[in-house]
Amino acid sequence: LLHPTEGGGSILEVMAKGFGSGELIFHWGVIESPGAGWSNPPAEVQNNSWPTNTKTFPGANQTTFSPEEADGFRRVLITFPSKFKVRSVNFVLHEPPKGWHKPGSDFCAEWPQDESFFKVAADRAVDAESGRCLGPLLALPS
Repeated sequence: LLHPTEGGGSILEVMAKGFGSGELIFHWGVIESPGAGWSNPPAEVQNNSWPTNTKTFPGANQTTFSPEEADGFRRVLITFPSKFKVRSVNFVLHEPPKGWHKPGSDFCAEWPQDESFFKVAADRAVDAESGRCLGPLLALPS
């Protein structure tokens, strides 16, 4: 889910259910322009709005999901300030040591590029067939 903030930024909320109580990691990277590869957000974003349970690697980040909450979901919340323009966040889910979950290609949370469409087009997930971002963002194991 993509939530707008009062200052014009956004909060990416990723929810997962059905993975049990073991460690679950949101392995992700920012896409800043069409066709670009994964990258890390600028240091300013990392320093001001980073979840404390995030590790940074070249081109990727890993944020540990919260423990299961009362509604049965585990969550990751990442805040992006308004001046950092994100096209999308691509990601996979990782259950250490060897479990990687993705629908053929990476999951994708795409930001609307026109502010007027923010409320209509905020929540996206990847379509494994086409690689395009479509539909609500919710990663569940099969």
